[in-house]
Amino acid sequence: MKKLLLISTGILLISVQNLVPNAVFAQETAPQPVQEAGIVPLPAPHMPPPPAPPVMRMIAVDGESKEQFSPDQAILSMSLVSKDDKLDSAKVHNDALVERLVNISREFNIPKDNLATSNIYISPEYRYDQQDNQQVLIGYIVSRQLRVTMDSLDIHERLLSAIVNAKIDQVNGIEFRLKNPEIHAAKLRVKAFENAKAKAQALAEAADAKLGKAMIISTVSGGDNVIHPPMGMRGMAKAAMAEMSVAPSLPGMIELSESVNVSFTLE
Repeated sequence: MKKLLLISTGILLISVQNLVPNAVFAQETAPQPVQEAGIVPLPAPHMPPPPAPPVMRMIAVDGESKEQFSPDQAILSMSLVSKDDKLDSAKVHNDALVERLVNISREFNIPKDNLATSNIYISPEYRYDQQDNQQVLIGYIVSRQLRVTMDSLDIHERLLSAIVNAKIDQVNGIEFRLKNPEIHAAKLRVKAFENAKAKAQALAEAADAKLGKAMIISTVSGGDNVIHPPMGMRGMAKAAMAEMSVAPSLPGMIELSESVNVSFTLE
């Protein structure tokens, strides 16, 4: 009996293992928190808007400054025109006029860089033949423009006479100007700003306020840097120019002006 029971027990144990060979047993896990019912998160507290920045008080004024200056530079412009029935001859003659002008400028110590010539222009010259009712070629015209810049005004009358004596008689005109106008304009802008600041200071005191810094500045330039010659000077004929012993007109004065608009703070 005992042996049979033991055998039976052994069989029973083996049978249990065979019946559940891959049994999986549940493992213990951490307890999950349980959200309490009826609890709702509160919204973030309402923050008031930031205060508006203080209003900046400002005052805007205009200032100006003007002054007259004596010109220190003159520009003489002329036309060099040659005519001939042969193109080559007209071209040679025109080149000779340019060479004469270069030599004259050298005599007056005018630098070569102060001479400027345009491109050469060539055009045929025709005559209308009424008998044949057609245009007939009679020659060629060779021309170019030339400008002479003089940095010394006391030579322009004598230079003009020398040019006429060299048979260059088509003078277009002369201009008097300032060589470096920006130097004068920069000083005028400073004076214009000082003028605007003086106005703003007076207005601030009248308003029982203290004038602060300049915040916005704008400028406007005025005046003409060139004195144009009278119309009678343009295209002056040789006969009239040859009798000149002095300049046909005094250069006069050049007026420059500067204006500013300035915005200041008020404290």
